[in-house]
Amino acid sequence: MSFVEGQPLSEVVIDTRGREEIGRLLAQLRHALADFSHPSDDRVVPWDVKNLPTLAPLLPEITDSAWRARLETVLERFAAIEPRLSRCRQQVLHNDFTRSNIVADPKLPTFISGIIDFGDTVRTAIAIDVSTAMLNQLPAVMEGDIFAHGRDLLRGYLGIADLTEEELALIPALIMSRLTTRILLSTAMANRVPSVADYVLRNNHMTWGQIDWFLNRSMDDLFNELIDLAR
Repeated sequence: MSFVEGQPLSEVVIDTRGREEIGRLLAQLRHALADFSHPSDDRVVPWDVKNLPTLAPLLPEITDSAWRARLETVLERFAAIEPRLSRCRQQVLHNDFTRSNIVADPKLPTFISGIIDFGDTVRTAIAIDVSTAMLNQLPAVMEGDIFAHGRDLLRGYLGIADLTEEELALIPALIMSRLTTRILLSTAMANRVPSVADYVLRNNHMTWGQIDWFLNRSMDDLFNELIDLAR
């Protein structure tokens, strides 16, 4: 088995320039995949946010009624933006551009030696791919300028590839939807395979706090924050 020299970016401390480089890398990957196609590139991937409504049957896995109600609200918000999302640009994309899937090597000029884990690669909306990357720049505690690191990533991305105003407007809802996807899939997995519960639920406490932050703001407020972020 081959491997890429370096360590997961999640284990490396990076600065503003490093986060901009991550954004540029995501944009370059998008361009590289622009004309790629495969007979199975439109398969249904649970982690593809456009499929969030198909996860509704997992809601009973959330036994706390207050928490379950939060997720039901997210699904309602998603239903409101789903027609707009369906009209956005789509192509084959990585769809899991997290810090754990970027390999860093400090010896290199750009410090990035590769991208791994293309298991969730699928034809989906460009806005979904960007929202997943930005989610992974959110702080564990949602205080202060929570988009500070995401602002750096987005600045790097927009230096290489464009986003329409509609794509930008949808990103907050898509971040919230991805967080909900994480809660539903991880909880269902933990319930079915208790031996992996500690691993798959390790981020859920943080995720619930992030979902609350988004739900406590209107979509208009989130849109305005993101537009400011992108300028």
